[in-house]
Amino acid sequence: MVFFLGLIRLGTESLPFRVMKLQSGLLFLLLCSLFLVSCAEQGGDDGAAEQAVTKEKSKFPEVSVSEARQDTPPPPSGKITVISIDRLFGLKQNGEVLLIDCRKAFFHRMGSIDGSVNISAHQFKSDFSAVKPQLDAAVKADQIIVLYCLNPKCPIAYNVAQKLSQRGYAVTIYEGGWEEWKSVGLE
Repeated sequence: MVFFLGLIRLGTESLPFRVMKLQSGLLFLLLCSLFLVSCAEQGGDDGAAEQAVTKEKSKFPEVSVSEARQDTPPPPSGKITVISIDRLFGLKQNGEVLLIDCRKAFFHRMGSIDGSVNISAHQFKSDFSAVKPQLDAAVKADQIIVLYCLNPKCPIAYNVAQKLSQRGYAVTIYEGGWEEWKSVGLE
């Protein structure tokens, strides 16, 4: 009965209103699909993507919690390291990091770690130019530059890390990414 009432109600709506409802539904579906594929490789499978990330990870040393002293200096210029959530949280609380979200700007605006700036791998040149003064200020203030993406399977932070490293910046990758940060209730 409810179905038939819905059809009757739909029949009384004007055509432009029905078209607008259809367009908003399609837009919602498009946004959902964009969100789901933000870190997926084009035309690849999860196994290949995971192998690529594992290969990238093996190049960079892990920074353990036991090394998490307050007086730990930033890594040498051009070096790439990895950091855990507990170490990152402590450094963030003390204002010792510059956080960089490497996801597309759209996803950064939808939700990101508080205080992070955005350098998308897809628009690296323009984003880098905009954020360069903050990077230079962080280096001058002996802050650690920490990059993150969506989750441990996302290779985008590694791509941006290599580009920044080639420009002489020492960077650290937070592998847990936005998903881990949000899952433990941090903002």
